[in-house]
Amino acid sequence: MKRQSPYKMLHEGNGKHPHVFDLLLALFMLSTILLFIGTIRNITVNRNGFDDTSPPIPLTVSPTEAIGANPSFLGNPSAQYTLVEFADYQCAPCKQTNTDISKFLAQHVGTVRMVFRNLPLTDIHHSAMDAAVTAEVARQKGRFWEMHDAIYERQQTLSSQSLRVLSKERNLNLDMPLTKMARNHVENDIKYAKHLNIASVPTFILCCPNGQVFQLGALNQASAYLKP
Repeated sequence: MKRQSPYKMLHEGNGKHPHVFDLLLALFMLSTILLFIGTIRNITVNRNGFDDTSPPIPLTVSPTEAIGANPSFLGNPSAQYTLVEFADYQCAPCKQTNTDISKFLAQHVGTVRMVFRNLPLTDIHHSAMDAAVTAEVARQKGRFWEMHDAIYERQQTLSSQSLRVLSKERNLNLDMPLTKMARNHVENDIKYAKHLNIASVPTFILCCPNGQVFQLGALNQASAYLKP
C-alpha cells in the first residue's frame, strides 16, 4: 500500500474547505519569518547592550573616573564634553562604530573629545587582549590613535604574529616593561567596565561639563546633551 504524505492526507481530508490547510500553512510560515526578522533585529540593535529606544542611564561616577588615567584624547583636548567608548578590537560592530565616531566628531568639532577604553571579550575574541596591549604600548609612545586605526584596518587577520609585524612596521618596541605596563592599563579598564556592569561592546559614556555622566543607549543620543 502506497503511503500518503501528511500534507496530502490533510489537504484531501478537508474536501469542503480545500484551502483552509493552505491558509494555515501560509500563516505559520509568515509567523516564522516575522520571528526570524525580529531575532535578527534584536541582534543588530542590541550590539552594545541597548537599542535606540533605551534611554541614557545616569551614572554615579565622576567624569575623571569615567575618562580614566592618562587618556589620549581624539579631538580638541579642551572640549567640554568627553565621549568614552568601551570597545574590543576584534568586534565587527566596534570597527563599524569607529567610522560613525569619526563622523560624529566632525559634526561637533571643538565641542566633544573622544577617549577609548578597553574591554576585550577574550572568551570569543582570542587576539583582542594582544591587540589592546599593542595599542596601549603605542599610547606610551604618543601614537595611540595611529595604532588604534591600524589594528581595526587589519581586524580580519588579527593574530599575535600580525600584531608583531604591525608594531615592527611602525618601529614600536614591544619590550617587556612597556608590555607589562600596557597590560596593566588594559586590565584596569576591564575592572572598571565590570564596576559599571558593562559587559558588551561597543558601549558609550558621555561626560558633561556640569559633572553629569551618562551611559548611552546609542551614539546618536549624545547629540541631545551637547551645547556649543
